[in-house]
Amino acid sequence: MNSLPRLIANTFALLLAELIQPLFSVILVIAISRYLGPTGLGQYSFIITYVAIFEPVAAFGLREIITREVAKDHTAADRYLPTAFLLGTLATVLCGVVMSVVVWLLSYPQEVLKAVYLMALYVFCSTLKAYLFAFFQAIERLKQTALISLGETVFRVAGSLLLLTLGGQVLGLISLLVAGRVLALLCALVMVRRVIGSIHYKIDLSLAKSLFPQAATFCATSLVFILYWRVDLLMLTQMSGLAVAGYYAASAVAGYYAASYRIFDVCTFLFNSYISAYYPQQARAYATSLTEFESSATKSVKFLSIVALPLAMGFTLVADQIIILLYGKTFEGSILTLKILIWSIVPFAIVRVYSVCLVSSLHQSFDFASNLLVLLVNVGLNLFLIPRWGAVGASIATLASLCIFVVIEHFFILRRLFHVPLLALLWKPLVSTAIMGVVVFPFRAMGLYSLLPLAAVIYGAALLSLRPFSS
Repeated sequence: MNSLPRLIANTFALLLAELIQPLFSVILVIAISRYLGPTGLGQYSFIITYVAIFEPVAAFGLREIITREVAKDHTAADRYLPTAFLLGTLATVLCGVVMSVVVWLLSYPQEVLKAVYLMALYVFCSTLKAYLFAFFQAIERLKQTALISLGETVFRVAGSLLLLTLGGQVLGLISLLVAGRVLALLCALVMVRRVIGSIHYKIDLSLAKSLFPQAATFCATSLVFILYWRVDLLMLTQMSGLAVAGYYAASAVAGYYAASYRIFDVCTFLFNSYISAYYPQQARAYATSLTEFESSATKSVKFLSIVALPLAMGFTLVADQIIILLYGKTFEGSILTLKILIWSIVPFAIVRVYSVCLVSSLHQSFDFASNLLVLLVNVGLNLFLIPRWGAVGASIATLASLCIFVVIEHFFILRRLFHVPLLALLWKPLVSTAIMGVVVFPFRAMGLYSLLPLAAVIYGAALLSLRPFSS
């Protein structure tokens, strides 16, 4: 199977699982919002968000290295996996202690404290699972990872829905989350054994020593990336208390943002699935054909933009219907947040392609610099906007900082690799999206099942008339 069919097959496999995964997660979020209200949803989202900050530190940046090196030489798995397991275990123990102490010092409610303590096991299992998934990604056997992810999601969501109907609270939901991750790790170990046989648990200390400089860069980049995507929710739980009284009121504001963010998150899985399949091919292309490397990047930016722009416009037009349908009128405060936040998928898609190009070409330090700069911008914007506009301010900060992210990474790509004709790639889908929005806007009161097909037909017709794939 050559690279294009393999890319399509792997993207589809991941998309099937990872699109179902956030869709199931949306169902769970809806159930939590119905049973536990904005406060319960805010607490649940805070725990997930807080722990997610420590996951890249625990993984120590080794997932990207495993994927890149094993993609070049599949036999390298015997050296990299055992060494990664050792380093990851040590990092996980440290992270578990730190994240437990920090949340205790911040004086959160007892239920939140217990949940975070329990999540230390989740972080450990996530780290080892990430390394095994990196192996599957490197050998382009993504059906295995898709199957495991899908099974874990079904277990977690089905169990959580049952628990909520029986009167369960946030701690019970977190317990099911941890149990699902333990089972996923065990399944991944079994599947790796079926592919390569027994893993030879021989630690290569010289390899471990040589990995530190690279791993530190990847780890720092992943940490900054996670902080960028999670800092808004963490700041909402603290800073929105400046505008509304108390922790639980702040949790409710965070709940409004989390409701919109979950929809945005579903959309990003579409692009992440493509990128997961795209990364190992770019790593090989850089080593074998720079022409193919550049061409693949340009085509990816064009393709993802063609998908992202109408998706953002569509959600903007029906945001009120989507929020009320999914969460009820209690969450009307999420409507404007969603209308703004959903446009972040456009720069997000472009940044993901740029990031893969930098990492594949061994320019990960520039990717780290980009992430760090944009994190600082995002924090600054959140500090200014959240006290004034709460969840809406956080959504503005995310969109604005992502646009800046594109500019920074575009600059590094231009200086270190090649020229990406970004405006030439974007103008046709952008004009088509604008036509779709203008035509559909007067009919936005129509039902979703009538409006969305109409919007799709108009966009498709407008785009085809502009011949998007012509040179």
